[in-house]
Amino acid sequence: MRHGELSTQRHEIEVDGHRISVLTAGIPGDRPPVLAVHGFGSSAVGTWQVTGHLTAQVRAGRFVIAPDLLGHGRSDTPTDPAVYTLGGLVRIVEAGIAAFGEPAGPVDLLGYSLGARIGWELLTARDGAADGDPTAAGRPRRAVLGGFDGRALFDGVDEPLLRHALAPAGADDPAIDDEGELPADTRRIVQIIRAGRDTDPAALLALVGGLAGAPVAPGRPGQPILFASGERDALAAGAQHLAASLPNADYLQIPRRDHISAVPAGVFRSAAVAFLGD
Repeated sequence: MRHGELSTQRHEIEVDGHRISVLTAGIPGDRPPVLAVHGFGSSAVGTWQVTGHLTAQVRAGRFVIAPDLLGHGRSDTPTDPAVYTLGGLVRIVEAGIAAFGEPAGPVDLLGYSLGARIGWELLTARDGAADGDPTAAGRPRRAVLGGFDGRALFDGVDEPLLRHALAPAGADDPAIDDEGELPADTRRIVQIIRAGRDTDPAALLALVGGLAGAPVAPGRPGQPILFASGERDALAAGAQHLAASLPNADYLQIPRRDHISAVPAGVFRSAAVAFLGD
């Protein structure tokens, strides 16, 4: 498949009984592959391909592994909240690394929003040690985490109100037409779900139900990390503070961008290529 000048391949793997679609781009080489994990309500194509990130990484000589998370893109979209666990999403990205990366070899991380949250798990959970050896087999070597500031998943989202706002037409309790009636955190998730392309709103609602409040893993990863967030991104307002609290982290503010519009920003693409290429 081609998107502009970029040649990509689609693969299917099975994780926990679910079909997971994985997009790869570029040619494996001597450098670690880039594991690119997309955001909530998006996909590998939506977060990384159409925004130019895949092209930028491939032109820099990188091989990219970009799974569609459960409930997103071309992967299975179950509607049972119990199916969605943070551990299950971590297993998906680990299966992508195992299938298309070098066994037990290092990887570089590129994660945004929900993908950055999953990336944080990979950075902190390996070997169960904070400030662990960043060169250990299977550990991420370095990471770019965008749209994430260390808060619990869907922090502040009112799940019953979210479901009410997205109720289908003709329901006994119709959807809220005016998003301005919603609390800010819930309104942002409604907007993301409504704006999603090739997504199933029922699956995304189930994912919120399964993951809401999932705590952030403790730890202070020692790997080099670049945190990035839009200047107007209320969902990652504390990203600079999180970066300052870690031993080897930097922060990039993306001017005049919010949580969605930060992703395609040229300054974000360039910074991700440069940081992962060190």
